[in-house]
Amino acid sequence: MSKSLCAGARRPSQSEIIHGVLAILRRGDRFLLIQRAAGVRLPGVWCFPGGQIEPGEAQAEALIREMREELGIGVEPIRRVMVFEKHGGRLVLNCWTARCLPGRLRPNAAEVAGARWMTPRQIRSMRLAYRSVPLDGPPRLISGTRRILTRLGV
Repeated sequence: MSKSLCAGARRPSQSEIIHGVLAILRRGDRFLLIQRAAGVRLPGVWCFPGGQIEPGEAQAEALIREMREELGIGVEPIRRVMVFEKHGGRLVLNCWTARCLPGRLRPNAAEVAGARWMTPRQIRSMRLAYRSVPLDGPPRLISGTRRILTRLGV
């Protein structure tokens, strides 16, 4: 986990922490990234697909559900490769590698404006976004995505 809490900062209570999952889906030398839709937090920004873990839900179950809801695909979770905190510990992301099951991507337009298979070089060449960006503007990357690639050794 990253050190995201400042010295003396109040640690969020368990009820203030959002737990989420991210899917790291790979096809050859490419990874699947999505562009967040206009109606979600940080619209226009590119990131690994994922979402919030619901109460009582296991991480692997949340990953499967989120990929169905966001992308209309089935996935087989493989393993959790890292966990990191964002926003002063208020967001805990569990990053999982997963295998796509046969089928076609059908992004949910309410959550996903676009989906692309990208090489690590393409991903690293994108500038970081610290706020929402226009859907038709130059691609911007959510923070933490490069850290995941580094952890994977790519």
